[in-house]
Amino acid sequence: MGSLSRWLTSVWVVALAAGLTTVAVSEEANMWRARVGAYEVAEPGVGTGLALGVDLVLPDDAFALGVSCVTEERRTDFGGGDFDIEDLEIWPVEVTYLIAPPGQPQRIYGGLGVSWYRVINSWEEWQSGGLWTTGRDSKSDFGWHLMAGVHDSQNVFLEVRYANAEVGDFDAGGWQLYVGKMF
Repeated sequence: MGSLSRWLTSVWVVALAAGLTTVAVSEEANMWRARVGAYEVAEPGVGTGLALGVDLVLPDDAFALGVSCVTEERRTDFGGGDFDIEDLEIWPVEVTYLIAPPGQPQRIYGGLGVSWYRVINSWEEWQSGGLWTTGRDSKSDFGWHLMAGVHDSQNVFLEVRYANAEVGDFDAGGWQLYVGKMF
């Protein structure tokens, strides 16, 4: 359950999704956005995970298609050599309607949208002397999100998002803060 291999897999999946989206939509006037940030997961006891994502803003600047990956690894020590390692992945796939004030061509913007969330929880339980048990659970469901952002003349942006998503009995929503670059 190495964090590096999970991140490399995440980067590969995000890049693949971006490539497939390019095939589906004309390259003319499309704008790509790459982002990295923090995701404060609403589920009690989970905390903040590192997030990366990519968006494709469609030619009319009214909609964006995006995919993100949020990961967090937790270790809980129980004493006497017993501990758990939990890996959490949240994969939101988003469609966002973008809103910009008149006369401000996407310098200041907001948005609202729907998301499909895939939550994957993997764990290892260790007892003194060796591995005891492993497991993996995944669930998916729909949610919604709101966002606001600003970008400068160099197309660097800062964005804040709030997501609401109950995936089974897990609250996958929460606050997100991103910094990124538009291409």
